Amino acid sequence: MFSPSVKRKTISQLPDDILYIIVEKYSDLSSTVALRGTCRDFYHRLPNSIVFSELSIPYNMTSSQLEKFIKHSCSSHNLRYVRRVSVNGSSIDVNSILEILRKSELIQSVSIVGCENFSIPVLMSTLVEWQQDKSGNAPAMTMFKSFLFSRCIVGARNALAIKKINLNLDIINKARSNKQSIFDLTECEDKNCKDCTL
Repeated sequence: MFSPSVKRKTISQLPDDILYIIVEKYSDLSSTVALRGTCRDFYHRLPNSIVFSELSIPYNMTSSQLEKFIKHSCSSHNLRYVRRVSVNGSSIDVNSILEILRKSELIQSVSIVGCENFSIPVLMSTLVEWQQDKSGNAPAMTMFKSFLFSRCIVGARNALAIKKINLNLDIINKARSNKQSIFDLTECEDKNCKDCTL
């Protein structure tokens, strides 16, 4: 039995959701509407902290769809729950990722794979600026743990991984007195240092 709100809507008017892929093989309209209604009800019962914990952007999103998606995500304030961002072969640009990072208070991990138009140096320089900002206006990113970048250039795959590592007491005692940054890559001058992970 359908709920009245589902009866009054067509398929195109119903929101997209995670479980919609299940019903694409069905040709029966009533089965499709019923399942979409159930998914929609289930979606609304979950707290935002669960629904929006991971943001995954597929390769087949057009630039205009991506722009609308980013704009909607930022304006809806749901990005603050996102802990992980995964982008695979998308046309996403560095400004979109920076906007997501600004709004995601709990961000822990970012994975950007096969994005040809993505500028890693711009992202890294911005992150360093945020880390060095003393005004309090830059995102804190206190829960952040790792970045993974991978891109194909002329058939060769190039990858960069940056990880936050837990330092033991000996290393902490040798280090500077001020707080270390995950983006400060000049801390150690030993090329063979076993504790450096970059």
